[in-house]
Amino acid sequence: MISSRNRTKETSHDYDVIIGPVADDSVYDSLFQYENGFLSRDETILKLNSAKLDGQILFHTNKSLDCIAYSGYREVI
Repeated sequence: MISSRNRTKETSHDYDVIIGPVADDSVYDSLFQYENGFLSRDETILKLNSAKLDGQILFHTNKSLDCIAYSGYREVI
């Protein structure tokens, strides 16, 4: 079963900043298909390795937020 524990429970770690990929719906769809027997292990790994994931940065502590400053915005169309 796919776990979303990191989204529903408090996690404990000492990191100020965490940088990593964000799983999108295609990742969850691939895992669902594997868990329900629609994809083999190799097919699932191939799909997951070819997924284009967006990145995210988590500023987890006030210490990390003190290191950044707002400098404006730019509209992207």
